[in-house]
Amino acid sequence: MSADDILKWISENKQWVFSGVGVFIVAAVASMVRWILSGRGQRPSPATPTSEATVGRPAADHSEGELTDEIPLTTQTLNLSFDDHRGIHTLTMSDGKRVRAEIHLAWRVINPYLFCFSSKDHPFDVLVPLLLSRLRGFMEGLTLDDARARRCEVEHRITQELGLEFEKRGIKLESITIGAMEKVNRA
Repeated sequence: MSADDILKWISENKQWVFSGVGVFIVAAVASMVRWILSGRGQRPSPATPTSEATVGRPAADHSEGELTDEIPLTTQTLNLSFDDHRGIHTLTMSDGKRVRAEIHLAWRVINPYLFCFSSKDHPFDVLVPLLLSRLRGFMEGLTLDDARARRCEVEHRITQELGLEFEKRGIKLESITIGAMEKVNRA
């Protein structure tokens, strides 16, 4: 299609193209094309936390390892597992059973300054090991049946104990949820 063909088509359809509906459709199509070409039309992967509100520049698609100055302000989630295949060893309960357990955290930044500058490390480099060690210590003192029966009590106790540690780093620990707990057969 040459430039002459485009001009001829515009001239033949000028009334429609330059009417309100035509301008709207052309603008909408141009915006969609630009949005898709910018890479923002891609869906985030399930492992990537998503956020609608950030401090700093607007959300963008970042390649792995790229630094960003975005701080999520909405509730975020973090999923962890006591599972040998995922790098955090299974729990050994007081009754000798080895157990795989899923842990879900809901948190949000309440103080961006503390979140960024409360320590030289990222807050979760400090808080996640602390959370896992406290949770492991409490859970391994229970039998599997007790842990299942007292799940809500354990969640509440750990949330209360670690809430202040999170707040010192500008984070509100909304909740801890203990998901599936299943016995692992010894290999």
